[in-house]
Amino acid sequence: MDYSYIGSGRIYLRKIGSTGGFIEVGNCDGVNINTTEQEITKPDRTQPGGGTFNEVRRIESCALQIIAAELSPENLARALYGATSAYEGEAITGESIAVGPGQYSPFSHLPASSPAPTIAPPASTTHATTDPVTLGEYIVPATPNGFLYKVTTAGTTGGSAPTFPTAIGETVTDGTAVLTCVSRATLVAGTDYDIRPGGIIVLDGRVVAGETWTAAYTSVDTDVVQALVTSGEEYEVVFDGLNEARSGKRTRLEAFRYKPGVAQAVGLLSDEYAALDVTGKLLKDTTKTGVGISQYFKADIER
Repeated sequence: MDYSYIGSGRIYLRKIGSTGGFIEVGNCDGVNINTTEQEITKPDRTQPGGGTFNEVRRIESCALQIIAAELSPENLARALYGATSAYEGEAITGESIAVGPGQYSPFSHLPASSPAPTIAPPASTTHATTDPVTLGEYIVPATPNGFLYKVTTAGTTGGSAPTFPTAIGETVTDGTAVLTCVSRATLVAGTDYDIRPGGIIVLDGRVVAGETWTAAYTSVDTDVVQALVTSGEEYEVVFDGLNEARSGKRTRLEAFRYKPGVAQAVGLLSDEYAALDVTGKLLKDTTKTGVGISQYFKADIER
C-alpha cells in the first residue's frame, strides 16, 4: 500500500483541565513533530582501528511546532504568554495629548477614520490690561490674531496691550508678566498637524515643545492583547488532517499534553504574510495507562 503523504488540515487546542470542545487555531503554514535523540555509545577498544562496540539510543524530547498563519488575538496571546480583552469603541472628548514640533503623539485608543479626529489647543482666556495672570495660563489677544500665548512668567499685565509676536516660541513682556507664543489658536489638520492611523504628528514650527493639546474622536472596537502577563499554559492538541497524496484519506493526531514556548519573532513589517512560529514540548500524560498506550501522542491513519 502506498503511504505517500502531503498533508492539509486543521489544528485545535484545549487548555488542560477545561471543559467543552477545542478551539481552532486557524490557517497554519506548518504543523511538525520534531524529536531530539540521545545517543550513548560504547567505543570498541579491543583493536587499534576503534569503532562502536555498542550503542543505546533514547528519545530525549519530542516537540510540536505550529506555524500559525493567522495573527488572531488568541493566537498572539498564546504565542506571547499574554491575555486578551475586548474594548468597545466610544465617543472620546477632551483627551490630553503631549505634543512637540515634528513629534508623533498617539491617541489612547484607535480612532475611527470618519469622522476625523479634531484637535484643539488648551482652553484660554481673553487678554485684559492690568490683570493678574498665573504661570501656565493661556491667553488670546482681545483682538484675535490667530495665535495662543502662554504665561511663562507670572505677573500683572500692562496698562495697554503689547505687540503680540506671531512666531512660535517668541516672547513678549506684558507689564510684569512674560507671554510666549506657543501655537495657533485654531488648529488645522494638514496645516498644523497630520493625522496618522493611531495619532497625530505635529508639523515643525507649529508648537512649542512640551505643550498639551486636546483631542476628540470616536474610537473603534478593538481586541487588546497584553503581552507577557501569564505563565505558559498547557494544552491538549488535535490535528485533523487529510492526506492529499492518498485522495484525501484522513489522518488524526492527538497530543495529550502540549506546553508551547513563545514565538521567536512576530513579523509586523514585511512584504510576506506574517506567521507565528511556536514550538513546544510534548510532556508525559500520566493519566494515559495500559500496555502499549502512549503517554505522549497517538495517530489514527485511515487505510
